[in-house]
Amino acid sequence: MRFIKFTFINAFIALFLLAGTALGQNVIAPNLQERLTNTKSGELIRINIRMDDQYNSALLSEKTAGVANKEIRRAIVVDELRSFSKESQKDLLSFLTQQEKSLQVTDVMPLWIVNLVNCYATVEVIEQLAQMPGIARLDYDKMQQVLDLEMPSAPADKLGEKQTIAWNINLVNAPQVWEEEFTGEGIVVAVLDTGVNANHQDLAGRMWTHIDYPNHGYNFVDNNYNTNDVQSHGTHCAGTVAGNGTAGTVTGVAPGATIMALKVLGDSGGGTEAGVWAAIEFSVEYGAHVMSLSLGWQHSWNPDRSAWRIAMENAMNAGVIASVAAGNEGGWGGAPPPANIRTPGDCPAPWSHPDQISPGGNSAVVTVGSTTNTDAISGFSSKGPVTWQNIAPFNDYAFNPGTGLIIPDVVAPGSDILSLSNTSNTGYTVKSGTSMAAPAVAGLMALILNKNPNLTPQEISQILEESAIPLSASKSNTFGSGRIDALSALTATPFNGIRYLSHEINDIQGNNDGNLNPGETIHLSLTLENPSDELISNVSMVLSSASEYITITQGEAYLGNFASGETREFIDLFTFETSEVLPGNYQVAFILEATSPLDTTLTWRSGFQVAAHAQHLEFLDFVVDDSETGNNNGILDPGETAKLIFGVKNTGLYASEDIVMTIQTESPWINLSPEGSIEISALAPDEEAQVEVQVTAMFETPLETLDEIILTAVSGLYEYEATKEIIIGEAPVYSEGEIPSTYNTSANPNSVALEPGVMSVTIPYGATITGVDVEYKITSTGGGWMSEQRSILKCVTEGGETETAISTGPSSNSAGTHNYARQGLTIANNIEGGGEIEFELHVFRTWGGSGSNTQYAYVPNNTWKLIVHYQLERFETTFRVTNQYDEFVEDAVVKVSNANASTNEAGEAVIMLPSGNHHYSVTADRHRTRTQVPFEVDGLEQTIEVELEKVFYATFELKDIFGAPVDSANIYIEGVDVVGTQAIDLDNGTYEYLIEKEGFANYEGSFEILNDDVLLNLALSPVYTATFNIFDQWGREVDHAQIHMNNETFPGGQYFIEHLHIGSYSYSITASTFFNYTGGFSIVDDHVILNVVLLADGTSVQEITEAEFVVYPNPASNVVNVEFVAVQNNTYTISLINHMGQTIKVLPVEESAGKISLELDLEGVNNGMYFIRIDNGSESVNRKLIVR
Repeated sequence: MRFIKFTFINAFIALFLLAGTALGQNVIAPNLQERLTNTKSGELIRINIRMDDQYNSALLSEKTAGVANKEIRRAIVVDELRSFSKESQKDLLSFLTQQEKSLQVTDVMPLWIVNLVNCYATVEVIEQLAQMPGIARLDYDKMQQVLDLEMPSAPADKLGEKQTIAWNINLVNAPQVWEEEFTGEGIVVAVLDTGVNANHQDLAGRMWTHIDYPNHGYNFVDNNYNTNDVQSHGTHCAGTVAGNGTAGTVTGVAPGATIMALKVLGDSGGGTEAGVWAAIEFSVEYGAHVMSLSLGWQHSWNPDRSAWRIAMENAMNAGVIASVAAGNEGGWGGAPPPANIRTPGDCPAPWSHPDQISPGGNSAVVTVGSTTNTDAISGFSSKGPVTWQNIAPFNDYAFNPGTGLIIPDVVAPGSDILSLSNTSNTGYTVKSGTSMAAPAVAGLMALILNKNPNLTPQEISQILEESAIPLSASKSNTFGSGRIDALSALTATPFNGIRYLSHEINDIQGNNDGNLNPGETIHLSLTLENPSDELISNVSMVLSSASEYITITQGEAYLGNFASGETREFIDLFTFETSEVLPGNYQVAFILEATSPLDTTLTWRSGFQVAAHAQHLEFLDFVVDDSETGNNNGILDPGETAKLIFGVKNTGLYASEDIVMTIQTESPWINLSPEGSIEISALAPDEEAQVEVQVTAMFETPLETLDEIILTAVSGLYEYEATKEIIIGEAPVYSEGEIPSTYNTSANPNSVALEPGVMSVTIPYGATITGVDVEYKITSTGGGWMSEQRSILKCVTEGGETETAISTGPSSNSAGTHNYARQGLTIANNIEGGGEIEFELHVFRTWGGSGSNTQYAYVPNNTWKLIVHYQLERFETTFRVTNQYDEFVEDAVVKVSNANASTNEAGEAVIMLPSGNHHYSVTADRHRTRTQVPFEVDGLEQTIEVELEKVFYATFELKDIFGAPVDSANIYIEGVDVVGTQAIDLDNGTYEYLIEKEGFANYEGSFEILNDDVLLNLALSPVYTATFNIFDQWGREVDHAQIHMNNETFPGGQYFIEHLHIGSYSYSITASTFFNYTGGFSIVDDHVILNVVLLADGTSVQEITEAEFVVYPNPASNVVNVEFVAVQNNTYTISLINHMGQTIKVLPVEESAGKISLELDLEGVNNGMYFIRIDNGSESVNRKLIVR
């Protein structure tokens, strides 16, 4: 059989996806469309395949909330993105792998920083990809000339007089920061550029190293390890980040930082989008803290802006920040705002400035403009605003109306910047551009992280903007928030104060497994550290959590002083409670805020996550199995019955309880069986179960109808719900190739194309057509204008008509593809009889030009789709409902699809139904329901005989023996629990029953059903308790006595006797060292309490008393001899006990058997009466002793 997998919307999901591509939307980007026009069959084109599904940034941020350790946060993000993309790309990669075998595809490179696959593919493969589901965009990954080679270089005399520190470094006050010993040490800055001269003296020894990457990074242009810089741009940028002046001049803002060399631009300055995305992915995966990108794509090149922003959002969530050049089109060399800033410099910053009016999201990008040595804007520096209002799925930062995204974010010196040479290991060179400004900001980011490595991209972005020297009244589209100042930025950077290291869970008041379980009170222990070089005194801390499943009951604590570098552990510092419905597969994020009165403006925030150990059910994808009852195409077609196979999985960390699942639909087009609930046994973690239901689609269901199936599951206190979508049928699609257009300057409904497309649709005989839906695309290429497209649909079967109006293209006067769709056309409504209906699609263009017809307008293959709506003739179908006793069943409800009727006094109900296979369900009071019974309507009036099983009731009326009603008893019939006091589904026969009620004796009996209901009037006998309070003659409680009653001996110390009926009882009480006691009591209508006094000096008649037990001399003075015969091989204890029952001395005896003689020292024992006790653990014997 063949299964087709459907996706569905989960109301409780673990993953939220960005909005998908609508059915029929063109996925081939204009750049690729143009490239295809000029590509021969079999020729390979480098393409980007961006998937529809992308990991939602908000969900990714939520998953890492409270993770204090940035590397753990990074690892979580990388793992989530990689797993998500691997699953999403699975079918696509399988297809591409198959195509690789025939050399139709090469160099497949899957990415996860954005869910995308890059490869080389032929025209034929690209056409197939365009029809595959789940793909948002197919784009030509062109080798684009990115660097501005025409940008003028500085004259040679600029290099004549070297300074110890480059002017731009002094201007931003970086040296004052170095004096505070912050140089960027330990911070990795990835330079995504033309490569780096790693042998330059000013960088040597501080290049990133990795055992798998011998040249300090990777070459994404040539797909090798050669990261050498032939062009010069990348080395210059790396020098502005970290040049330390070994060769003469300090050119780097962060001379202690480490450089990761990622070559994404070739020796002439050209690169691909996918190459840069792969480098961003590399940066995130291999530990870069900062990315420097002195590159960008002009909007006129039609970059995939969505993919760029998704990649930068994911980088931000991984804790990586990027400094990106704004571009050098400030003189409108490319396009005016809002298209003046290059991509990805047009992405929003991690932090939203208060001056930003138009709302929108965030990303890792800090966009950098360029200034001169006088803080004037460089003439080439690109300017904002930008807008994302038409870029899905973001559609934010609206412009005109709206202010758009204010950009750049900051500016830095970028005119005439001295930095490192790529051709000399001791040389320097001067360049200008926003490319020179961006690495200065990247260097400042490294300084900030050197002071406080725990800062997030949002916090770094805020520090950069708020500490910048303002060059305009507010954040502007020229200067952003101002020119960076390193000293101000580092002053505004809080040092790394008190922070979280680890935690322990104390749930001793719960199940004591050390985990967060539902309904527990948790005591939280913390290990905290002070990583700073300062003493921090009088520290206080507050614990908080935004989780709705956590209630903090003790969340404030005083911690005292922390010495520099000190680590301290606090046991049970905070207390919180977990919800009874704490979900599994859920991370609870906690935030810690520490403060010190030494500086009330500082708050040190750190956090951590704790996994919830609870159940969590997820509904898996389902399959349609129509192999037995349908056409075995894996799709539910109109009129077809199939199996729907659902999966439910426990993705939590704790076993679920038993599950009750319901599957329902409100659709008028499908029926499900069985209706009602389905029981599933408890699922262990990672265990899944499958559930099957039968589904039938009505014959008249319109093709490609989207229906919803509602799933619910209840497991203990947990409730889950999901909505699944199922598509019924597939519309016919024209697949005979492209449909060319005909040149006709005045095309109208009567015009006839030279080569129309022809397609037939078959509908059931006798059907009445009610409308036609059509959709298709027309592509204009090679100079053709979309505004010149004309088309019309004709129904050419006898009785068919032509559309009354011709469809025209949009006003856009550029080559491209446009979608056409019309619903409810009546052009086939006059055709009678059903069968095969033929249609023609006529396509025209009103502009001729030269060349073949298909060069200017055509319908691409597999884009013309038709749906014919119809109704079938209905026939009177009578349902006659009886039961096994040949009685007519009145008021039974008969349901067929979305039609239903009730039976009359003759047991009959009439429903009008079309020919074909159907299913009926019948319900009636006091009868068993019949569901989804198949039957056929053969085109004639007919009667369907339905027999129901009549059932009977057994009703219990319960009272006590005094005549008072007894409520809420548990009634079981044949071991099955009865709801309430009435069993309502019984056949003829004899039944055993049991009644249980607290405070009453169990009642057992039987009854017989014989063609009628049964009423049982039963009287329950109450039961009572007897409580014994046992003391000795001195009023002390005796705790080891045994009660003997009703031929039963109760364990020693059990003084509470239950389940006693009304009547009289005799009992006896025995206890070692006490005389036996006998007595009696009566129970009339209440519980009894008995107070019993035992007299000391009694001995039990036990096995040990039969042995010889001699105490001499008696009376005794200094010593006393004890002799006895041990009849069992046990360990004995000899004790000296005073008259108050207190033990004075104990003499253990080793395990032995036979006669034993011992001497007991009486030194220090006062004169008086005592007892010598021998005890073997299960019995004891006493002898009186006088000491004088």
